[in-house]
Amino acid sequence: MKIAAVAVAGYLGGEAVSRLAAVTRVAEAVPYGGASERCNETLARTMATVEPAHGGLQAIGTRSAASAAPAAGGYLGVLLAGEAVEITSRVEARVRSVEVQLGDAVRTGEVVARLDGAELERELAIVTAQHAAAAAEAERSGIEVREATRIRDNRRELWRESLIEREAFDAADHGMRHSQRSLRVAMARAAETKARSAAVTQRLDDTLLRAPFAGIVAQRWVDPGATVGPDRPILRLVSTSSAHVRFAVPETAAEDVSPRLAVWVSVPGTDRHFGATVSRVAPELDVSSRMLFVEAEVAPEVAVAPWLGPLRGRTVRVSLTGSPR
Repeated sequence: MKIAAVAVAGYLGGEAVSRLAAVTRVAEAVPYGGASERCNETLARTMATVEPAHGGLQAIGTRSAASAAPAAGGYLGVLLAGEAVEITSRVEARVRSVEVQLGDAVRTGEVVARLDGAELERELAIVTAQHAAAAAEAERSGIEVREATRIRDNRRELWRESLIEREAFDAADHGMRHSQRSLRVAMARAAETKARSAAVTQRLDDTLLRAPFAGIVAQRWVDPGATVGPDRPILRLVSTSSAHVRFAVPETAAEDVSPRLAVWVSVPGTDRHFGATVSRVAPELDVSSRMLFVEAEVAPEVAVAPWLGPLRGRTVRVSLTGSPR
């Protein structure tokens, strides 16, 4: 799953924010051991042209108090959805319908798109009929086995009492064994057709593309009639139940950051400010940019707030309050 990464610190002008946007576009989510080489190069170029802020960061109070409004500085970051996924088809197929539009809210498991499954429906009908025939044959063979076993047992008693010849008993025994072999073949055929039916049913179910989690449709790339496959996404879905901020601090401030540290996030150009808690810290500095990558979880009550949705993907400023939670 691709997500944005961030990487500059201090007070930044518009030009630097544009560079951050470039970083966001080229960066890919990777384990916190470091970013991709391409991201590293961009980070290094960005840091080389950005002047750090003058003066220190100040702790921020509540949003409602004018005297506690956040300072203009802080570390640049990006506000991201807790989860984001591009929904694709497992196989190449034609899109029959797309059930959602941009901005629609979906539930976990809700069908968001349907692929053309007409050929699979025909195949399933054939396999289902074959399985029904095989199951009926297995049932008939089972009846024959029970009858042949009854005859064999009866003739064995008659032979033991010398009422029939041995040949008559052997013939009944041979008939029973033949019917048992026929039953095993019929049961194998029934099992095979049942497995084929289950496989086709699964492939048919795969034509119904479902939301893996509750969220909002952030992108819709195709319309009915388009041919899609594993390499062509249909929708992008972002979670509305959680959110986090990814930012970076210079090596001079690395020792000030640790898990459970409270931070204050402000959205430039808006009056929105909210708290977050550092959840993950990279184990080492990024070699190219000499930055420490950090991720902070947004408070749950804020993450689900309707006003936060349109802000996902926006650049933000992160101030360290220095008080652990």
